[in-house]
Amino acid sequence: MPLQLATNLAAALGAVQALPTAEPVVLDTGVAVRPPPAFIAFCETWPAECRTSAEQEIAVDARTTALLAAVNVGVNRAILPLADLPGRDVWRLDATHGDCDDYAVAKRHALMGHGLPASALRLAVTRTAWGERHLVLVVRTDRGDLVLDNLTDAILPVDRTGLVFETMQRPDKPRGWVAVAPATSGASAVAVTPAGR
Repeated sequence: MPLQLATNLAAALGAVQALPTAEPVVLDTGVAVRPPPAFIAFCETWPAECRTSAEQEIAVDARTTALLAAVNVGVNRAILPLADLPGRDVWRLDATHGDCDDYAVAKRHALMGHGLPASALRLAVTRTAWGERHLVLVVRTDRGDLVLDNLTDAILPVDRTGLVFETMQRPDKPRGWVAVAPATSGASAVAVTPAGR
């Protein structure tokens, strides 16, 4: 186990990229939408995972950056990729094998366990460049929105992921979701707003 921990730590440190120094970018959200059906079922099974917090943003410092990187890499290594059966979308916290949903909820769970506020950790439904539905974890920080994704160990600002963001958890309602406006196609179609607006 110590060798695996050292390997994960080395990978996490390699995944830490310089955070943007330009104006922070956050996802621009719009109207309320229905949450994904799998999220509703997930909240029934693990209600403590579907709560909000007063704090909706985290300050990025060396500790937080290292924690985000360690959790992202650790979960990416701990869960082996395995797609859900066709027509069956189940989000699980206890997965040893799973798809993007399982990685995203495991990362959120781990970060909340380390004391990060639930409302700063938002699940988001996206589309990949090849058109596949894909769930990621968006972390709202004082340096903009950062994405933890099972497709990469790098933690990226939302505008550098190549993903199209469609919907995301609301920070103020435990089971509420909102549209990301506009949800269009193309690698640069993420709707973003400078954080100061």
